Amino acid sequence: MSEHGSSGWICAGVLAFGLAAVLIVWLSSGVSLLDDDWGHVRLCEEGIRSILTTGWTGLTGAGGYYRPVVALTLYGTFLLSEYDPLPYHVVNVLIHCFCGILVYLAARRLVKGALAAWTALFLFFVLPVHVDTVFWIVGRTDSVCALFYLSALLLFLAYVERPSPGLLLGAGLCSMLAFFSKEMALSLPVVLLILFCHNGTVRFAMARRALVCCVTALGIYLCARWIVLGGILTGIPDRNLTLPGLGLDVLKSGAKLGMTDFRLFGVVLLAATVVVFWLSGRPRRVLRDTLYLGGMTLVSLAPVLGRVHRWYLYLPSVFFCIAVANVWAAWQPDRKAVLRGRNLLLAALVGYYGLVLAREGWFWREASVLSESVLNTLAPLAKEDRGTLYVLNVPSALSPRGSLGEIPLYAFGLSNALAVRAGVETPVVAVNHCWLTDPAGFETGVTRPGPTHWRIDVRSGGYFSAHGQADAGSLYGADGRLRPTVIRKPWGESRYHGPGRAEFVIETGRHDRVVIFDRGGVGGLRLRNETRYRTW
Repeated sequence: MSEHGSSGWICAGVLAFGLAAVLIVWLSSGVSLLDDDWGHVRLCEEGIRSILTTGWTGLTGAGGYYRPVVALTLYGTFLLSEYDPLPYHVVNVLIHCFCGILVYLAARRLVKGALAAWTALFLFFVLPVHVDTVFWIVGRTDSVCALFYLSALLLFLAYVERPSPGLLLGAGLCSMLAFFSKEMALSLPVVLLILFCHNGTVRFAMARRALVCCVTALGIYLCARWIVLGGILTGIPDRNLTLPGLGLDVLKSGAKLGMTDFRLFGVVLLAATVVVFWLSGRPRRVLRDTLYLGGMTLVSLAPVLGRVHRWYLYLPSVFFCIAVANVWAAWQPDRKAVLRGRNLLLAALVGYYGLVLAREGWFWREASVLSESVLNTLAPLAKEDRGTLYVLNVPSALSPRGSLGEIPLYAFGLSNALAVRAGVETPVVAVNHCWLTDPAGFETGVTRPGPTHWRIDVRSGGYFSAHGQADAGSLYGADGRLRPTVIRKPWGESRYHGPGRAEFVIETGRHDRVVIFDRGGVGGLRLRNETRYRTW
C-alpha cells in the first residue's frame, strides 16, 4: 500500500474512532446515577481524608476493597459538578478512549502489523461486555485500573529497551496507581514476567530491575491495604476455588469476552478464529504469540476466578482482543477477492459489536428513566421528619429482553439516593427487592392477613431478589433465584416461599409509611383491615 493510501486508512480509522466515542458520550448523557454510584459520589462530600481511609464500598456497607485512585477521580469530578451525572460519564468515556489507544500501542509492541493493532483497538473499544464499565459511573474501576496497568507495561518494555531512571520511575508509579485502582492489577508482575519471556529479555539485568520495581509497588499497596482495612484479605467474599469451578469459570469467561445478546457468539468468534488460523497456514510466529497472549489473558483473569462478573473482563479483554486481531491479520490470502472478504468480515464484526453496545446503552437510558421515577416519587416521603419509610419491592436490577444482562437500579443505593435527593437522613428500610424483566408489566397480588403482615405474589414482569439481606449462598439456588428461606431483621421478618411468592411482617409505628413498587410505579398501601397503624 502506498504512503498516501496508508495515510488515508489512518485518517479513516481515527475518524471512525472519534465518531464511536461521540456516540457513546451521547448515549451516556441520558444515564443517571445508579445504585452504588450514589454512595461513592456521596462519599466525595466527606473530603479527601475519608476517601483515602475508607474502603471502596464507601457509604454502602461492608466490603474488602481499597481503591483510592478511582475514588479520587470521582472526587475531582464531584468538585466540578457534584451530583450531575453527565461529567462523570464524559470522564468514563475519555478513560475508555485512552485505554483503547493503549491497546493499539500494546498491540504494535506485542504483534506485527498495523492491521492487527487497528483491529485490536476497534474490537476492544466496542466489545459489548464492556457495557458496565462504559455506562455505569462506578464501572470506571476497571477502566482506570487498565489505564495505569497498560501504561506500566508499556513503560517497563520501553525501559528494558533503553534504560533510564525516568522510565523506571514512571513505570513504578503507574504500577502503584494500578494497584490502588482495583485488585485486578495484582496480576501485573506475572504478566510482566510473561512479556519478558516472550520478547527474550528476561535474562537481562534491566528486566530483573523492572520486576523488582513492580513487586515493590505491589508491596506498598498491600501494606496500605493492611493499614486501612485491617488485613490483606479482609472483607473479600468467599469464592468457588475448586479445580472444576475454576475450569468452568475460565470457559465461561472465554465465551463471555466475545458475547452479545446471542450468548454463544463468543464461542462462534473463537471457533472462527481457529478456522482462520488454520487457513493462514498455521504460522509458528502467530501460534507463539497467541499462546503468550492467552497466558496473559488467563493470568489477568486469575484475581477474580471463582467470582467472575462481566465488568471483571475489561482488563483480560485487552490481551484477548490482541490475540484475536493477530490471528485474523495474519491471514493474507493470495486472491484479492478473498482478502477483501476478510476485511469486510472484520468490519462487519466490529460493526455488529458496535450496534449491540449502542443498544445496551439505550437500555441503560431506559433503566435511568425508571430509577429517576422511583426516586422522585419516594423523595417527598423521605422528607417527612417522623417515622420510618418502608419500601416493598425495591427495584434491584433490570434485565430487558434481548439485553446482555442486568442493569443496576437500587440493589444497595436507595438510602444514599434518598439522602441526597431529599436532603435529609430519613430512616429508609428496603424491605425486599425485585428483579425486573418488564417494569411496566411488573404486577403483584397483595393481600393483608394481619395489620403488620403482607403477602405478595408476583404475577408477571420479574421476580423477587434479596440483595444484601443474608449470605447469598444460603438464599439462592442453582438457577440463581431465591429459594424458600426466612430472613429476620430488627424491623420484622421476610419469608420467601420462592422467586415469586413472599410474606413480610413489618413492626410499623404510628408515623411510619409503607409503600410498594408495582405496575411500573410506587404507591402507598391502602388496604382493608386498617388498624391503628398508619399506612401512606
